Parts: sequence; structure tokens; C-alpha cells
Amino acid sequence: MSISELKEIIQQKIMQTNDEQLLAAIDTILTKSDPVFVISEKWQKEIESANEDVKKGNFYTLNDFEEKYNTWLKD
Repeated sequence: MSISELKEIIQQKIMQTNDEQLLAAIDTILTKSDPVFVISEKWQKEIESANEDVKKGNFYTLNDFEEKYNTWLKD
């Protein structure tokens, strides 16, 4: 069954029902499939800044951190 056929079947079933709870549940399901995670402008700028740092090589690798951590443990 193709997506367009499935959409047609679902649309027909929706048009035939008068069950308000069912329709509300379908609405909830379809709404939840919409993107719900929104990044604020402030955090978007922080992400862009972090990406620039990575491009410039201003970051620590896991190996770098492990070396520093082991040094801290010895002190």
C-alpha cells in the first residue's frame, strides 16, 4: 500500500467518524509528530559560536581530557 493510498483510507475513516475523543487523539498524535524542540535565539548563537571554536581547533578531544584527568589524579 502506498503512502497516498494510506492517507486516503485514513482520511475517509476520519470523515466517517463523529467520535470526538478519537478525533482529539488523532489530533494529538499528528501534533506530536510536528517538531516540538525549539532552540532559542540565544542558544542558537551559542551553538554557532561553539561550531566556530571547533572549526578553529579550539576544543579538547576525549584523549586530551583523559590525559589532563590522569594528571589531576596524580597531583
